[in-house]
Amino acid sequence: MSSNSTQSGDATMTIATEAGVSGEIAFTEAEAIALAQFVNRQGWAEFSASAVDEAGAFLVKQSVDKLQDLMTRAGFLPR
Repeated sequence: MSSNSTQSGDATMTIATEAGVSGEIAFTEAEAIALAQFVNRQGWAEFSASAVDEAGAFLVKQSVDKLQDLMTRAGFLPR
């Protein structure tokens, strides 16, 4: 997964799999900031309530942690 900020403050996120399938979406700056704030507010209660089992909750948490790190490095700091 990679994220690139553009000159206008927008961001693009690309997700690629081992099979080579990828998708790309563009966020406005406001959308990227809102997403960063949203994932920052999520915690174990939300992960475990939404997952089928504990292993699934751990995978979701790990994924959200990675997304938070990526967005922070891209300059979209949650409040």
